[in-house]
Amino acid sequence: MPGYPQDAGYCLTRKINMEEQIFLDRLVSRYLSNNATMAELEVFLQLLKEGKLDETLSRIVDAQITSD
Repeated sequence: MPGYPQDAGYCLTRKINMEEQIFLDRLVSRYLSNNATMAELEVFLQLLKEGKLDETLSRIVDAQITSD
């Protein structure tokens, strides 16, 4: 595909980023639905303090608001 590097490192990085985003989406969704375990809550709060959930939280909450 034009414009995209065809090396394995790029593909692996992209896969890791996608898997990380899926994890964050699930974590935030479980928190918002009150289904998170204590371990998940600890991870959620740590990531929240680090600012790593800002975009994910914003996107998921915005989607919930527009669907209501």
